[in-house]
Amino acid sequence: MARFLVFGSVGWDCPVWLDQPLDSGRRILAFRPQPEQAGLREGRLGGGAANAAACLVNAGHDAAVWGVIPNSPVSDQIENALSAIGIDYSFLKRADLPNGTTLILIEPSGERTIMFEHSDPNLDRSIRRMMKQNIGEIQIGPVQVHRPDGLFLRALFKGFEGLAELESVPIVAHWPQSKAVDSIPADVLIGSKDDLIGADLYPNAFHHGRKACTRRLQAVIVTDGPRGGEVFRAAEHSVFESIGVQQVDATGAGDSFAAGVLDALASGAPIEEAAAHGARWGAMTASLPGSAEKRAVGTYKMWTRENCVI
Repeated sequence: MARFLVFGSVGWDCPVWLDQPLDSGRRILAFRPQPEQAGLREGRLGGGAANAAACLVNAGHDAAVWGVIPNSPVSDQIENALSAIGIDYSFLKRADLPNGTTLILIEPSGERTIMFEHSDPNLDRSIRRMMKQNIGEIQIGPVQVHRPDGLFLRALFKGFEGLAELESVPIVAHWPQSKAVDSIPADVLIGSKDDLIGADLYPNAFHHGRKACTRRLQAVIVTDGPRGGEVFRAAEHSVFESIGVQQVDATGAGDSFAAGVLDALASGAPIEEAAAHGARWGAMTASLPGSAEKRAVGTYKMWTRENCVI
């Protein structure tokens, strides 16, 4: 068993199941489960940090989340859901953020679109993100006291540079949305192939990753959905495959992938095996309905050579 700390978004999502893929001009039926149907509450725990931490706890580890949640009644739902899973939420901060509802639009193929529904015509997404980054400022002291065995930087809160002091702790980071961000203290940087191609960062992913990170960066993992992905290092390149599953709900698959990579790295796995292990976790997440809180304990296995797909 290891102890992990995940920095990122924690929220409450409302899934909406569509009968057709999203496309301009279509008329689509949308089904939103009600609380009394199938024993579901209205909505579910969401956010990249919560998704990743839930997988780690599910596998038998200790995991805590660091982030910002709205100062509203939904915060109680969020904290109750985290507690029920066994996720430590003592690092969460409550703040007066713009109110709204996060809708997860799920197509028949399992692909999802995330939509934030709000009533403020002047809401600026970048300003809202900046508010969360500042409020969730990272203090290295509490992190060191927590003594984590691994970190996942799903979001870059203010003060993230201070994590460089944790030289012996593996740090996995999500590829930042802003090209201007640098000095990320990550050992492994993860980004999707579609995003990197769109930002003109592929195929020289490691070169661009080094610009965003400190010299401690060892590898960049480029994911390609059910096709697996690639691992780029300074002088090496390899590919890995995913496992074949029937995709039901892709929500959180990328976060689960990163959690699997971190789980393996903390156990001493080489990066190629860590990527394959992450692919297994991501595929299993995509094959299951609902969020991590609905999945049976033991769905995700700690890394061993037997649990690694090579």
